[in-house]
Amino acid sequence: MKVFLTWSGSLSKKVAMVLRDWIPTVIPSATPWISSENIDKGARWAVELARQLEETSFGIICVVPGNQNAPWLNFEAGALSKSFGESRISPFLIGLESNQIPSTISQFQCTVYDEEDLLRLAHSINKSMASNNVTEKQIERSFRVCWPGPSCPHNVVNYYNS
Repeated sequence: MKVFLTWSGSLSKKVAMVLRDWIPTVIPSATPWISSENIDKGARWAVELARQLEETSFGIICVVPGNQNAPWLNFEAGALSKSFGESRISPFLIGLESNQIPSTISQFQCTVYDEEDLLRLAHSINKSMASNNVTEKQIERSFRVCWPGPSCPHNVVNYYNS
């Protein structure tokens, strides 16, 4: 299953890149997709982006201070919302609270960067998969091993604080 990661700005992109590497570690059958990394050079990016939005069943919007009103972030949030029969979109908030983001994004259940909320996001991604062959216990076990705490290279707060 594809997980569409949307970002705007350098910090948000770094967060998306960390999530791209972290998600399949916890949910092996999930395949994160980022436009900057997964569209081949020379490809018609708008066509490829539209195709990916149509084929994706879960989206994560990486929201950081300064990008919450970025036109592209809000455009992709709307496109993700229209593309999904049952919209599964989670704004991933770093350094922000849900009352600091526009309604186009805050209408979806947000994820904040803490251990329990990120575990709930992993469970939500797994539940949204058509053929989820990963049990909740397996998700929890993988998550606890791979929790991006302070010393982990997947710790997005390291990017936020640097």
